[in-house]
Amino acid sequence: MGTILKVTPEKVLKTVEELNYLSFETKEIITRYKLLLDEMDLAWEGEVQSCFRIEVLSNLESMKKLVNMCDDYSEEIVKIAEHYRNTESSFVNDIANSLLADIIL
Repeated sequence: MGTILKVTPEKVLKTVEELNYLSFETKEIITRYKLLLDEMDLAWEGEVQSCFRIEVLSNLESMKKLVNMCDDYSEEIVKIAEHYRNTESSFVNDIANSLLADIIL
């Protein structure tokens, strides 16, 4: 027995919009975070500042990975939604053709 999908392609694509928004917002946070870090460099020196900077840059890299993950998931979800639409359309056409053939006979 096949799997019953309980979501429409439109809902799937809405998820893509949400992931794209999350990606955009995360990019904005990364930019603001980096600006704050650069501003702090002007007022703070020494070993502690260096260690802090390294830790923050590591966190920024993790955030960039999140952005990439959201972007990758969005691409995959779009492919799934397109496949879903194509399959659904094909199924409807097959049923319509079958019904039409039954009527003609």
